[in-house]
Amino acid sequence: MTIGLRRGTVRLEPYDPAWARHFSREAARIRKALGDRIEDIQHVGSTSVPGLLAKPVIDIAIAIRDLADVDDCVEPLETLGYLYFGDQEKRGDHFFAKGPDRTRTHYVHVVESGSSNWNEYLLFRDRLRENPNLRNRYARLKQKLADLCADDRKTYTKRKKSFIERVVEQATGQRRAQRSREKPASEWFHTFADDLWLRPDALGAEEAAFIRKALRLRKGSRALDAPCGAGRIAIHLARAGCAVTGIDLQPSFLRRARARFRKERVSGRFLAMDLREMAFREEFDGIYNWFGSFGYFSDSENAAVIERCAAALRKGGRLLIDQLNRERVLRRFVASNVTHNLTIKTRWNLATQRIESDWIVVRDDTRQHNRLSIRLYTPREMRTLFEKAGLAVERLYGSFVGEPYRRSGRRLIMVGRKRSDT
Repeated sequence: MTIGLRRGTVRLEPYDPAWARHFSREAARIRKALGDRIEDIQHVGSTSVPGLLAKPVIDIAIAIRDLADVDDCVEPLETLGYLYFGDQEKRGDHFFAKGPDRTRTHYVHVVESGSSNWNEYLLFRDRLRENPNLRNRYARLKQKLADLCADDRKTYTKRKKSFIERVVEQATGQRRAQRSREKPASEWFHTFADDLWLRPDALGAEEAAFIRKALRLRKGSRALDAPCGAGRIAIHLARAGCAVTGIDLQPSFLRRARARFRKERVSGRFLAMDLREMAFREEFDGIYNWFGSFGYFSDSENAAVIERCAAALRKGGRLLIDQLNRERVLRRFVASNVTHNLTIKTRWNLATQRIESDWIVVRDDTRQHNRLSIRLYTPREMRTLFEKAGLAVERLYGSFVGEPYRRSGRRLIMVGRKRSDT
């Protein structure tokens, strides 16, 4: 069966195993043309789902490291016969089409690696592959719309959108819940209340100035804020001329960060990403993990986070990690603290070397219970983690204003520089 469909029309055909072979051949051509610009390439859309009827057009999703580099993909794809239509919906999805003007055979979507666009393409495809009932419901919807909109593909596509969005939202929630069930002790941060995370925005400027100085960031330096929260530090670095990337697990924080940057008309990219899944390679001049955001995971996972940060740094780049100073915490241990409507009960788990806290918030006679568990490291342990990752420790600070580290200080802030031989 041949592929191709007249533009603007809708014609559905039964699944054809040849569609997978068409993708494999085209993906090989694209990889050869784009080389190391590609982080990943996947067959998506209905032709990628065995058993699902589909328009006979092959949909391909390409993940690149930075959407700022999309212009570098245009000419190589044009040599393969693609036409570039840009980011038509202004959502970070750059569209290319291949085939005669009247009959398209391939669609390519170039998106940023780890972005919501990329994740949604794969989540929707995988859910349809895994769930026959869902696949059949989608097939019935597609056939109904195809009968109604045979010559109006825009309406056909628009009326499928709500179904796709519901599937992606449910799949995202189920995946998060499954991870929480599998590792309840170390995944506490998935259920910790959003409004208990963030520090006041007014403190951002002073802290950003310290980070910028400690990492020796200048105008044009590329910085990674991991995790970034709502961007209260990142915005100040962007104002200073740094190219900022922020990653975080909390969608609400990312939305606030993007809105903040749009309002101030400064550039930055914000990605929904788990620290344990970072896959950047020699991209940043400086990376910072700020205000006690390290130590959430198991010891092996925490070490892997530092290794992933080191891999993301350019030669000579610097990593900064800030933690509560374990020495001070244990010397001045406070088991219970009550302020207004918040009660914090804390214990030290000697076996795991973790601070474990219950945060109980009372609002309108309703009690909200949040649990927290963070591994606190000694300076020697942190130095070992840095050195194993190929980072030479440069400085230890004891406060946000740059005081030298002391056992009595409030913070343990370590800065390491990536060795040239790493």
